[in-house]
Amino acid sequence: MIGILVLTHEDLGDYMIRCASHVVGMKPPQLLYLECFSSG
Repeated sequence: MIGILVLTHEDLGDYMIRCASHVVGMKPPQLLYLECFSSG
């Protein structure tokens, strides 16, 4: 098992997942994207 944590600004993480899914041809089943927002 490989775990990778990528912290990005705004929607960059979502765009990276979309790009990877396009290259692979499908979204990997164990790929997860969590949004976190700062209040200040």
